[in-house]
Amino acid sequence: MVKMKKYWPMALASTAVIAAIGYGIGTQRFAGRFGAEKEIQVKVAAAKKIKSPGVIEAVGQLQAGKETDVISLLPGVLKEVRVKVGDVVKKGEIVALLQATELIERARMNEIAVKAAAADLQDMRSQLENTEKKLAMTREAYLKDLIARRDMEEMETLAKGAQAEYERAQARLAQGDAAVAQTRYLLSLTRIVAPATGVVRSRITEPGAAVAASAAIMSLADPAIMRSVIKLPAAEAPRVHPGVAVIVRVPALGGKVFDASVSHVNMAVEGDGHTSAAEIELRNPDGTLKPAMEALISVPLEEEHELIMIPYAAVFELQGKPCVYVIADRRARLRSVTTGAQKSGDIVVTSNLAEGEKVVVSGQSKLRADSYVRIVE
Repeated sequence: MVKMKKYWPMALASTAVIAAIGYGIGTQRFAGRFGAEKEIQVKVAAAKKIKSPGVIEAVGQLQAGKETDVISLLPGVLKEVRVKVGDVVKKGEIVALLQATELIERARMNEIAVKAAAADLQDMRSQLENTEKKLAMTREAYLKDLIARRDMEEMETLAKGAQAEYERAQARLAQGDAAVAQTRYLLSLTRIVAPATGVVRSRITEPGAAVAASAAIMSLADPAIMRSVIKLPAAEAPRVHPGVAVIVRVPALGGKVFDASVSHVNMAVEGDGHTSAAEIELRNPDGTLKPAMEALISVPLEEEHELIMIPYAAVFELQGKPCVYVIADRRARLRSVTTGAQKSGDIVVTSNLAEGEKVVVSGQSKLRADSYVRIVE
């Protein structure tokens, strides 16, 4: 009993130490489970619903509309191009030349051959006329029984031969004339002419280059019709249709207004993921509008509808897809969204986000999916 009393204080001390150690371990485990997750401070903004605009304002650059290629009808080597990009050419104007040395020599030889054929024909004509005179005299002598029938028949044979030689000479001259005409025609094709009035939009082939038959030498654009390709918010493209009237203002002409229309809408989304394209066409009969002029284009939309917008700063890319962090139960929930047009620091969200939901606009780099957050102003 005495011994028990002696060691009792020591037992109490040991129990206290063990309890302290156990408390410390338990506290560490609790902290490891609950206390290690820090609150990450973030700023947020609420998704808002707005009315879409009834008109899209876009900036485009005017280009000549209808394009026509100037082609070489002959194969050969391009000798000269007489116009430069931006020049106005008229229909039938010579704009380029092919080297024509071989054709010129061929034409010279053909013309020499024609002269020889013409001289030969003249000789054959003289011979035929003389033979016909002799035949007439022979027939007259035969009728007077001055010569034998055989002599008349021999003269008739000579006359037929002279007639045949004359006809062959005629054929040779006709062939020569045809060869000369063909060569002259080919020579005319070495002078490449504009098929229509227009503005030189591009030079495709330069002097010294070999060209094939029907190869394009340059491209002409018809200035009577102008066009401009503009970008549309991808979400709004379905509300724009070909034939819709648009208004075009040209700052270079003091803001002068021109009537135009949508000629084509490309619904495909471009590489930026936010825009599509439309082509605008307008008439330019007096040539007032020039290629490369800036145009301010107002495109009316089919009808108004509501859009969800959030600050552009809320959107980031993850594996090539636009995403946002949405706050729910004090946690940052990662969510992929579909975005549309941008305007004044905001961006349209077309799917997976509702009005009033709060998205993180600052502090995303510190977040992971389901991070615990504290919202700050």
